[in-house]
Amino acid sequence: MNQVPYEKTRAIPLYPENARYAKTHSEIDLFRASQKANIACRDAIDAAIWTGFDGMHLPETVAKNVLAEFGPERVSHVLAATLLDKLADERISDHNLVWAKSVPMFDTGTRHYDYAIQSHPVKLDEFVTLVRKELAAEKERQSQKPSIKGRLAKNPAPGGRPKDKAHDAGAR
Repeated sequence: MNQVPYEKTRAIPLYPENARYAKTHSEIDLFRASQKANIACRDAIDAAIWTGFDGMHLPETVAKNVLAEFGPERVSHVLAATLLDKLADERISDHNLVWAKSVPMFDTGTRHYDYAIQSHPVKLDEFVTLVRKELAAEKERQSQKPSIKGRLAKNPAPGGRPKDKAHDAGAR
C-alpha cells in the first residue's frame, strides 16, 4: 500500500465533502489526499492495537503516539466513523458510542468503509477509551495554561512603569 508519510499526513486537513462534490469543484486532489491520510491513520491505529496489546490491555502510549502522528481531529474522525458503523455491536461500550455520535461527521456515505478499523471490537473500544482520556487530559492542560495577559499581571516586565519624579517643593 502506498502510504503518505506521517509528517505530511498531519498537515492534510479532513476533506468534508464527497468525491462528486470534489470533482465538480476541482478539489479531487484534496479529497484523495484526505482519503489517503484517513487510510494511513486507520493503518496506524490497527498497527498500534496489534503491536501494543499485551493479551489483557493496551498501554496508554499507543493512543498518545497515534494522536501525535495524525492529530486529534483525524484520529477522532476515523474512530467515530468506525464506531458508527458498529452501532449494533454490543462489544463497543455505550459511552464510546455516545462520544462517536458527538463527533462531527460529514458525507455519511460509503466512503467511511475505506478507512474503517478492522481490529477486534473489544480492543478497538479500549483504544477509543484511551484516546478519549488523552483528549480530555490535553483539554485540561490547555485550560490550565495561563494567558499571556495573566502571566504578565503576575510577573510584570522588569523596569515596569516609570516612577514619577520627586518634586522638590523648595525649587520653585
